[in-house]
Amino acid sequence: MRIARLFAKTIDNFCAASSVRGIEPIHLRKDVRKSVITMVFLAITAPVTTSLAAQSTARREMPCLCGNIVDHGGNPIPNVEMELTTGSASASNRTLSRTAGDGSFSIKRPERGAGELRLRRLGYTPMSLVILFDTLTSSRNVTIRLEMAAVELPTVKVETPVSISMRGFYERSKQRGTGHFIDRSEIEKRRPAYTSDLLRILPGMSVRMSTRLGAVVRVRGCRPAVFVDGIQAVGAELDDVTRPGDIDGLEVYSSWAAIPPQFNDRQGGKCGAIIVWTRIQ
Repeated sequence: MRIARLFAKTIDNFCAASSVRGIEPIHLRKDVRKSVITMVFLAITAPVTTSLAAQSTARREMPCLCGNIVDHGGNPIPNVEMELTTGSASASNRTLSRTAGDGSFSIKRPERGAGELRLRRLGYTPMSLVILFDTLTSSRNVTIRLEMAAVELPTVKVETPVSISMRGFYERSKQRGTGHFIDRSEIEKRRPAYTSDLLRILPGMSVRMSTRLGAVVRVRGCRPAVFVDGIQAVGAELDDVTRPGDIDGLEVYSSWAAIPPQFNDRQGGKCGAIIVWTRIQ
């Protein structure tokens, strides 16, 4: 008000001075005089008012929740989805943001109270934190560590193509009373030290220790013919030419009459046959 009265007095003096200098006196109507005073007053005081308003707004600006998000090794994680929920259940306020390329973030927050911060990023375990704003200061940055998500992969079943030789093995195994058949799964289950160990429980088979490697196999006292991948190992013992880890299938015929024609003893023997199919053919 003091400034306004000063403006009014200045205008009155200006009007009076015009008559002293020989100039036609300036007579302002009362309403015009009031408008002139108001416009001059606003033009001068507007910058001051604007400056004060800006200072007041700056003082009311919300502080930030600032910091970085890193992985277990301390490396920054970009593009983390962030959601800060503040306020009450009936009047909540949600703020969405993302971390920058260097893993940093800045979210406006209230000065007091608490809020829930939810974090989500593909490949990492989602996280939810309760932030107490009263414990934070404008200069304090927070560091949040996300853990890699443990991804459970679906079970993959790998089926190995069946060789032509093993197709014949499975076809003959379906014929009842022709012989005894031992496949790879049975071998892995029993885990024998020698191939001859697989024959100890078969009827008509005799397995006894040898002076050489492994054991000696006999069918009712007679040495059976041994075939490896279709080729007869003439004069060889089973353990001399095979190892359990190399075998895919094993056919044992204790009767000469049951042996498939293609596996008849080329030496003319009639003591049965042991036919071995290896995994490497």
